[in-house]
Amino acid sequence: MKPSAKRVELHKYLDTADDATLNFLSEAIVQYQLRKEERTPFNPVDGKPMTLQEYHQLVFAGEEDLRNGEFYTNEEANAIMDSWDGEDQ
Repeated sequence: MKPSAKRVELHKYLDTADDATLNFLSEAIVQYQLRKEERTPFNPVDGKPMTLQEYHQLVFAGEEDLRNGEFYTNEEANAIMDSWDGEDQ
């Protein structure tokens, strides 16, 4: 089957898919791309590319922080950001 015909066929499936199917397919595509490229788009801390292993370590560390209660509430985070206003002046 030609790639253009495969796209048409996939669009038909996507147009009628339920949310669970769309979520599954979306995750499968993301995982495929990560394996294919073996890099995540960027590190949320410094904006540099990182390996899939580095990404998983970052996620696991974040989950551990959550389990240990080491996080900011929205109100706390907003107060921190508000304190940044005018720092450079």
